[in-house]
Amino acid sequence: MKQILPEDVKYLSFTEMDEIGRIFSWNDKTLRGISKKYTAETNELLSSGLIEELVQKKLFPVTAVSDYSLESFGLILEHQKITPVTYPFEWSFEMLKAAGQVVLKVNKIANRYGYELKDAHPFNVIFDKHRPMYVDFGSFIKRNGTSWLGYEDFIKSYCYPLKQWKTGEQFLTRANLASSLRGGMPHSSYYNWKSPFYRLFSIDFIDKIADNFYKFKTIQSIPNDQIENKFSGRIGKLILNLKKSKILPFQKTSIEKLSRKLKRIKMRKNQSMWVDYHSQFIDSKGELRTTPRFARILEIVNELKIKSALELAGNQGVFSEMLLHQTTIENIICTDYDSQAIDSLYKRCIEKELDVTPVVLNIRNPISDTWLPLFENRIETPECAIGLALLHHLILTQGLGLQTIFDIFKSYTSKYVFIEFMPLGLWSASSPEVNVPEWYNVDWFKEIFEKNFNLIKQEQLEDNRILFVGIIK
Repeated sequence: MKQILPEDVKYLSFTEMDEIGRIFSWNDKTLRGISKKYTAETNELLSSGLIEELVQKKLFPVTAVSDYSLESFGLILEHQKITPVTYPFEWSFEMLKAAGQVVLKVNKIANRYGYELKDAHPFNVIFDKHRPMYVDFGSFIKRNGTSWLGYEDFIKSYCYPLKQWKTGEQFLTRANLASSLRGGMPHSSYYNWKSPFYRLFSIDFIDKIADNFYKFKTIQSIPNDQIENKFSGRIGKLILNLKKSKILPFQKTSIEKLSRKLKRIKMRKNQSMWVDYHSQFIDSKGELRTTPRFARILEIVNELKIKSALELAGNQGVFSEMLLHQTTIENIICTDYDSQAIDSLYKRCIEKELDVTPVVLNIRNPISDTWLPLFENRIETPECAIGLALLHHLILTQGLGLQTIFDIFKSYTSKYVFIEFMPLGLWSASSPEVNVPEWYNVDWFKEIFEKNFNLIKQEQLEDNRILFVGIIK
């Protein structure tokens, strides 16, 4: 066995809540320490064939027993490393639906092996590029009945948020996903949003009624000794007798029905401002239309032999797709604050098997009211950060300072930046009037740019697009 020193590992903070073990990184590997108490159970799970089938179907990361050891753990597992890690509040509507379907598929397969998932929340799902995978090894437990212990978790984590989101409530839903973390959306929050009728009742009353219903629905899966401890006297005996007779109502959970329920939740047509911005570059057959401007930027990327990039405000990911297919870039992350645009990208990724990582991210106002690490701290920093036709909106419309913008770009790259300056501001062919502040000019931009980056290229690509390429100082 190869001994790992405790001081050399970096634990993931939220795994402190996992009784089976803890996930940590060491030597650029993703490892999971299994508590000595659960070593036998872990070996039994691994030998059952369940994890092997899930890995084969790309529903779970490749996992194997390692030859490493670390004090206090009886076993060390090595998991396939997936990067970047995105959280549910950084997903689009269709991505959240896809994550829910993966949870259902994993639980259905687990049932065949005599197991089930005790946790169904979306923080146990990670997207490998555009492919969702369930990643929590510690959530697999022996099945004890026909119900599903994770049922309530699933309803609160997927059904409630998606029903809210489909009406256009992107902001509320994503904020709820960020603040609820493992708990899902509270029953009272969902029902108070759903109808004014429920506001006649107190929050505690709604939550108590809902909680009791879901607890009752999972009694079939709760061990008998726990029922005896929870329900004393005649009620406990009655429940036990009904359970043993298998005549308790509302106990069976149909994975197929839940899957169909999820499929029926469709986003209403709420056209956002930028959702169709990239449609001009996609023909009727779904193929991309390039432009001389795009072609020149791609040429420069190839000249510099860049291998990884992150595109800020990449909309539907047209340029990210071009980067992937026409340049030396092998890994690309495409971000945009418009979840509908990212939805379009996600659908293209599925249809065309594009290895692009889609992320809903508002660089001006990211969701950060959480103890989880910020997105820029979860990624292997790309070699290049790209922002096309972006800065004039951030500066002239949203009032963001140029130095602040450059600091954002620097947090997403280890070396290069590709940034377009729009000298005519919000000018367009359909609105030709130029109305920019006196200070807003290329000399002002270049001066601040060169304080942050070594300028290696400055090229006028179009009337209102000047490309600046630089290296971080």
